[in-house]
Amino acid sequence: MTIDHGTVWPTARLLALVGMLGMAVGCGRRPGDQLLDHGQFEPISPAVLIKKMQEAYEALESYAGTAEVIEVAVRRGEGVERELPYYTIGLAYQEPNRIWFLLEELTASADQAVRFEVACGGEVLQAQAAEAPGQVHVARAPERLSIDNFLQEPKMKAAVFQVAPENYFPHLVMLLGLSSDAPLFAEDANPRNLPAKRLGPHDCYRVATDHPAGQRVLWINQRTKLLERVEVPSDALRAEM
Repeated sequence: MTIDHGTVWPTARLLALVGMLGMAVGCGRRPGDQLLDHGQFEPISPAVLIKKMQEAYEALESYAGTAEVIEVAVRRGEGVERELPYYTIGLAYQEPNRIWFLLEELTASADQAVRFEVACGGEVLQAQAAEAPGQVHVARAPERLSIDNFLQEPKMKAAVFQVAPENYFPHLVMLLGLSSDAPLFAEDANPRNLPAKRLGPHDCYRVATDHPAGQRVLWINQRTKLLERVEVPSDALRAEM
């Protein structure tokens, strides 16, 4: 399972998004990967790279972008890698409590739409789900958003977080208050560097860790230290859902 992250937009774009309950078009990407000459990269240990990534998110006052969750598999008898888009994720955030969040399933039929949306302009937190058309859950905005309080409607929270948040939404977890001193993937072990690669226009470090269900790979932007892609074991996510 691959999660591709989109670009960071300026704060002006962020504020426009937070001010409305609208749908963003996903801009996640899956271009051809290119191996890079290791000489282009400053050698950094994998543990330090992960910490630098968390520090980069911790330092952000605003962020906006999109991601796609894509399952990559090889069909028996074909030997050809296939990609199946599962979800698109939209996120715009400004400290301490402005957010726009979208999670939409891309494979659902029109009459079984799976879509969750949350928006907060700083005073009122609103949430809605496709399965309850015309209904909006409204609550007072917390003074500071966290991964625990930005979804306050219990059924929606359970539906969105069927999978551990750090698996589908690592950027959200890092933005909403995870200390850079705390482990992002508590169950993972044995961090190690993989050969660097280019993802579209971005030169990326790649760090692999061992999850109980398989290997996780982080693609970390060499310049910004932000996360560009995460590869996680599909079986691990299915077991949680």
